[in-house]
Amino acid sequence: MIEFWIGRNKISEYEVVIPDNSIPNEEYSAKELVKYIEKTVNISLNTVRESESGGKHSIYIGRCLRTAKMVDFSELGEEGFVITVFDGSLFITGNDKRGTLYGVYTFLEKYVGWRFFTSDCEMILHEKDVFLEEGLYDKQIPKLEWRDVCIPAYLPCDIAVKRKINSSYRRDFTEEMGGSFLYPGRFVHTMESLLDVPQQQQPCFSDEKNLEKCIENVRKLLRGYPDARVISVTQNDCEIGADCYCKCEKCSKIDEEEGSHAGSLLRFVNAVADAIKDEFPKVRIMTLAYLHTNKCPKITVPRDNVIIEFAPMTLCYNHSADDQNCEVNREILADFRAWGRIAKKIYIWDYCANFSFTVPHFPDFHVLRKNVSYYVNHNVYGMFCEGDNYYDDHMTDLVELRAYLLSKLLWEPNMTEAEFEKHMDEFLLGYYGMGGKYVKEYLKLLEAAVGKERHVYCYQNPTMLVDVDYMLKNDDKMMECWKKCEALAQTDLEKAHVHRSMQGYIHLHLLYTFDERMKNADEEGKKALIAENKAFYEALQKYDIEPRGWQSKLPEMNDFTQNAGVKIYW
Repeated sequence: MIEFWIGRNKISEYEVVIPDNSIPNEEYSAKELVKYIEKTVNISLNTVRESESGGKHSIYIGRCLRTAKMVDFSELGEEGFVITVFDGSLFITGNDKRGTLYGVYTFLEKYVGWRFFTSDCEMILHEKDVFLEEGLYDKQIPKLEWRDVCIPAYLPCDIAVKRKINSSYRRDFTEEMGGSFLYPGRFVHTMESLLDVPQQQQPCFSDEKNLEKCIENVRKLLRGYPDARVISVTQNDCEIGADCYCKCEKCSKIDEEEGSHAGSLLRFVNAVADAIKDEFPKVRIMTLAYLHTNKCPKITVPRDNVIIEFAPMTLCYNHSADDQNCEVNREILADFRAWGRIAKKIYIWDYCANFSFTVPHFPDFHVLRKNVSYYVNHNVYGMFCEGDNYYDDHMTDLVELRAYLLSKLLWEPNMTEAEFEKHMDEFLLGYYGMGGKYVKEYLKLLEAAVGKERHVYCYQNPTMLVDVDYMLKNDDKMMECWKKCEALAQTDLEKAHVHRSMQGYIHLHLLYTFDERMKNADEEGKKALIAENKAFYEALQKYDIEPRGWQSKLPEMNDFTQNAGVKIYW
């Protein structure tokens, strides 16, 4: 049994104290603390109001009177918190939004040993006694005001709040959970909803009637959401490379003056921002710098109540964002830095998957830490990490591992490489079991297979993902990593996690080796290869994989002498 001490006192001697006028978030924070302490040491602590407390051995949750004498809440913002031990009592407190609840989950992780990986996978990874020393003081304030890791595994609010995700996109955080960073209306590509212009088209941003209609619709939305912080006035979506912008004489003249198609968009957005600022002084307009608007305009500057969300869709994810030797990143990050010089606030829309080929693993783990740190240290105040977003879990990429690491980085963007590796090791052990270490070996081999010179994009043909010669030489080693991981999985949950995740490698394995092996195999060997091929295809059926992106269907396949690694796409 784990021992649990606060100062010189056993946890069994404590009660949990909440303010007399507690808010739902403080009450929920206390319930969560009591629940996980009971799971840890099999002791259920009582919860009382501050006026009913004896005050000697207490765990104070939220803005209690005694806490207010010790903590300067003005320093904490909406989401910062303090964990401290003073005079034998434990204090976990923050402001009225999510600070106290984040403090409770951090306390459970950092000091008790809990790990919250996914909704179906939380545990104390390494049991050890808990000793909280007198004088402990831990204050944390997030550097990013908006944090989202968008994969289906992190859409449920119970795990999202534990991972300190605060975005309302596809989530409805309860008042108990502190609500969310609220967007009224559509989240992105809003010309369809604000101006009735379909996707793959853009409105005329120099048309006064369009401006009036947009202002009217923005006001309607904001009046219906008095707690809104940000509203999206963003260009519609387009295909990469499409001439998806207004070509009228007036817009063309503006864009020519500005040296960017962002010119006409930003002037339009600024006009909306000016029109609503008096009625909604706390609201900011968010707009995209995306594809044809990535380039910063020469003349127009965003208003102070405008946020630029920079979306580097063409970024190379084999090289870190600040890698000056990567000509792809050097060019697009020059645009990013230019926006940073003129915008009061920048958000990043990051891409964390291969959206056109959803089966193979996306080899970006080695750049995650550097990229997040780079952005946060360059005027970025919010990040949206788009992973398995529109696919509703129809991928076999290692999205859960990536999401966990990104959620850690969004809260601690300047963590060291050693800290990042520790978080990865813990997830691999908790999620896959004792064989998780072999997944890390596999990732190193995959990184080497990609090589240092190749560019990796969020829309990439898997036949161009790795070096063929390296792949053929190291295929057995890579497969062995997954086989070892599979053999060491003990619980049904671990086995299910391994089986699904390994399909991303089996795909590359078949894609690059199946045809050659079939050509050289004897009859028994061919039967084994056909069975292997069929098992892969049936696994994709089982997990309802959409191999070519959103709403694509797995093609019917009956002849398993053909390469399933190819046939699922072409």
